[in-house]
Amino acid sequence: MPTIARDTMKANELPRSLAAQLGEGAVDDVYVVEARRLSAEDAAKLQLLRTELQAGVDQLDAGTAKPLDIEGLLNRLNA
Repeated sequence: MPTIARDTMKANELPRSLAAQLGEGAVDDVYVVEARRLSAEDAAKLQLLRTELQAGVDQLDAGTAKPLDIEGLLNRLNA
């Protein structure tokens, strides 16, 4: 289960990256902000995906890339 933290912030208290995603707002707007930490299972899945992506980048750099197997990729993502 992910760790969740919630807070309320006024528009001028939001981190710049989050404010940019929300767009224009009035200074007195209030937002409920929820931050989540990945569960151990989700972190492991993310690490596996990063490893596979890096292997693909390395193959492209070496000129030995294989055609993309979309069905296999979708099956792994849905598993």
